[in-house]
Amino acid sequence: MAPIKVSNKPRTVGIPEELPDQQQRDYRKGDSRFVTVLGSIMILTLAVSFISGLNKVKNQPAPSHEVAFSLPIIITDEADGAVKLSDAKTGDEIWVYGSGEGAFARAAMRALAFSRLRQGAGPDQPMLLQRTTTGAIILFDPVTENAIPVNAFGESNVQQFAIVLDHKKSQMEQLIK
Repeated sequence: MAPIKVSNKPRTVGIPEELPDQQQRDYRKGDSRFVTVLGSIMILTLAVSFISGLNKVKNQPAPSHEVAFSLPIIITDEADGAVKLSDAKTGDEIWVYGSGEGAFARAAMRALAFSRLRQGAGPDQPMLLQRTTTGAIILFDPVTENAIPVNAFGESNVQQFAIVLDHKKSQMEQLIK
């Protein structure tokens, strides 16, 4: 086995010393061109990001439709896991989603309630369950001004709220008769 030679001479990193002077200058120019191109790309990327951030669309409410029927509701979590919807004007019970029923409706109402809590508001003010003239159903929280367009989540989810509106409407019609 041949002995390993160890050199005390420090190794330099960068431009190889054995290149002729002209090639060393060309080598350095290549490095500076690369840095210039890379820097230009970074500056261009930052400029485009900044400009696109200036034109960002703000959160705007969905286009409003004429509301045909609006039901102010108070939502209460019961001890047994049920969610009770009460008429905010009369206090009468409108509908109860038992434990495990109406998963989408419960999740939508809890999402709005959570937004209220984050803003420091409580459950004492009513939310509005609305049906527009086009038949769309919207769950709207006037406290946070958040709205959930229920129709965007499919017909089965619309039915979870439509049944509440239809039930209240039929109660009102019976009172009129």
